[in-house]
Amino acid sequence: METITINKSIHQNIDTSSGSNIIRLTPNSTDLNLNPRDRVITRNKYIKNLKAYSNITSIAEANLPDFKFDDSDSEKLNKVLDVEWRSPRKQLDLLIGEFNNWLPVGQISMLNPMGYPYRINNLLDLLTDNLAFELGQLVDIAVKINDVGYGLLEDNDIVTIFGNYVEEITIDDSNLPVTNITEQTILISQTTTILAPSNDIRKFFLMQNISENVIYFSLTPNANIDSIQVMPGGHYQFTTDNVAYFGAITGYSEYNSNVLVIEGS
Repeated sequence: METITINKSIHQNIDTSSGSNIIRLTPNSTDLNLNPRDRVITRNKYIKNLKAYSNITSIAEANLPDFKFDDSDSEKLNKVLDVEWRSPRKQLDLLIGEFNNWLPVGQISMLNPMGYPYRINNLLDLLTDNLAFELGQLVDIAVKINDVGYGLLEDNDIVTIFGNYVEEITIDDSNLPVTNITEQTILISQTTTILAPSNDIRKFFLMQNISENVIYFSLTPNANIDSIQVMPGGHYQFTTDNVAYFGAITGYSEYNSNVLVIEGS
């Protein structure tokens, strides 16, 4: 087993052209250039950091909470919530899902705060209290702007989503037993001859020169006298654990020559 960890950044700008479209933040999984015999066992994504920067100038400034000297803690909290959710605002929805099946998991108010040009909200807090949020293999995180009575983003409004996530891929790269062996004698001459066709499940290859002539072989479609020489009685072999080659193997000889070829898969 082997686990591959890929760190990916999130940096998504949202502006008036985005409208109310759903914008995915964790796109399709990474394509891996694997050995054909390796198998992907699991894929997982972990959101490690996710924040929203907002600079909203198209609405009126939100007033600061008006705290009184004798306000209780609950009264102060209610005043803060009133400012946050009853002031003129834009709203960013955080969504989780796949394809066209998206479910809301949180919202933030984007205000024009009095005396301060912008705000930064921690979106990860809407997902988990832990250091990371596990998405799994198929699920993605997305955002959208929601009109809550004050319209969508306008020309001078700026929203940037930024953060990072980790894609973790577990691969089974263990050695599998040989279950099929082919053995044949092949006659080669002054034209390129295929000794073994492409084989994605090849485990080993062995070739022995059983003629009295020098033969040439190549790990390309065109063997010739400039290819690798194998003397009479000599052989060449490899396993795909050491040489991960699964393409065609070809041979050439200046005279009619027999080659013994054994391939396991």
